[in-house]
Amino acid sequence: MIGLRKNIALSDYLLLAIIITLAAAIRLTSLSYSYWHPDEEISVSVTQMISEQKTFDTNWLNADLPNHFKYPQYNFSGYLLSSSGVLHLARLVPISNEYSALEALRAWSGILGILTVFFIFMLGRQFFGVAVGLCAALLGAIAPLLYQDSLYARPETFVTALTLFCVYITGIRAASPARYLFAAAFVFGVLVATKVSMLALLPFLLLPTQKPAQSGAGLFDELVHYVKVCFHALPRRLPIILLGAASGFLIAAPYAVLNADHFAAGVLALSSQYSIGHWPHGLGDGSFVDRIIYSAQYFTSTSGTLILLFCAVGALWVLHERKFRLFFVILFVLIFAIRFGSYATFFERNFSHILPFVLIFSAYGLLRTVHVLRASLGAKRVVLLAALVVIALPSVKTTLNLMLIELPGNQASRLAGIRASVEARFGVQATQISWTADYPGLRKQITVECGPTLLEFPSAGDKYSADALRQLKTENGYSEVGRYNSIFSNVPPSTLHTYFTHTKIFLFKNFEDVACKNDRTASSSASPIS
Repeated sequence: MIGLRKNIALSDYLLLAIIITLAAAIRLTSLSYSYWHPDEEISVSVTQMISEQKTFDTNWLNADLPNHFKYPQYNFSGYLLSSSGVLHLARLVPISNEYSALEALRAWSGILGILTVFFIFMLGRQFFGVAVGLCAALLGAIAPLLYQDSLYARPETFVTALTLFCVYITGIRAASPARYLFAAAFVFGVLVATKVSMLALLPFLLLPTQKPAQSGAGLFDELVHYVKVCFHALPRRLPIILLGAASGFLIAAPYAVLNADHFAAGVLALSSQYSIGHWPHGLGDGSFVDRIIYSAQYFTSTSGTLILLFCAVGALWVLHERKFRLFFVILFVLIFAIRFGSYATFFERNFSHILPFVLIFSAYGLLRTVHVLRASLGAKRVVLLAALVVIALPSVKTTLNLMLIELPGNQASRLAGIRASVEARFGVQATQISWTADYPGLRKQITVECGPTLLEFPSAGDKYSADALRQLKTENGYSEVGRYNSIFSNVPPSTLHTYFTHTKIFLFKNFEDVACKNDRTASSSASPIS
């Protein structure tokens, strides 16, 4: 079959080197731009605290942080300890004094992002062969979400790389698999210490490498047989997993063990954030189905529908071929996606560590589809290349929009030009309204009630922004006089909007009405105080 060999040829090494170089160029060249993420302050401050105080305590409460971040919290712990090591190494490099801690940690994320692409290849090769690994790595190199993760001093690339490494270790066939299982469990413990939501990775560790299927048995019977194998292996595997996970957690978050009450308080604080909503990220009052659709639309609008469709094809092929361990891997990925997709708050970064699995299965679905074509091997390769280009195009477009248009400041300049034009037309400076879907809160930001008033209203393009805009027009008499549309306006509200140049609507009203004139008359005729 086309592309399912697992031995690597010289040409494969060359293609992999090209893909890794592409991933590095996309990520590292973008680090010089000026951009912002609110959580980077956490990473920098806590990492500097660890380095300066020579401690392994990653509690946010002890760092120099603003009040909204300064509370008992051990989130990011494993990543923060690794980042403190990066800062220590950076001081040993003669040129490193020219760079800030933020720049060093962003570079660390960029390096981990490149490593993630390599691990996508390794895991894809382990699952399905070299060709799948190469195709998936290419998709990972240009994936908008994985690229965006590489820009920030946050733990996403750290978590994604370790997740792939963890699952890769569990798939190694060895004469004594216990040590590999322990190693995978150790990495799992580090992941949980970094993000407690990574507890969802535990089922991956409970899947033993697949044993030969029962001869002549049906699909359902063989599936049941594999489930029984998993349960029979549980007493042997679970103690190793628990010991390895505890060791990894203790190494990555030692003070979280000593301050269990602070660790628990931090977990509860995060749970509250995701349950109550965080506009404009997600649908706070949406139904379960609405939220799942919202999450799916983010990925279809940034990476295209074909990636998800071919992932489903790959999953069906895996089931058809009785590769039950891999079938449960993608099933657990789906469950995780549904879990986070159903939250009131949508942050796309929560899907970063499962996206590579989608890319791997999508590449497999594509290769399997090409294989069934009645054509020569050469023709199949041409079809495969053409299909891969079509699948990658939406991701390429989103990534290049961010890399070449948004980050260099082109969109900010365009917005500034529109603002200057509107202000010149009406002879008044625009009042910039901050993010809010609360109409009373929005009204409080409008301090001018007489004379010409120009508002610069930020829109997320959702129903909440539309409702606030409608009230400004119908109840307050504002008229739309200008608009800047975000380059990501086709994407449901996400960090592509809030952290970059988002849609702005310019609204104008001249308060020369009766009430305004009466106020002026009353002011001019008021008796002077004797």
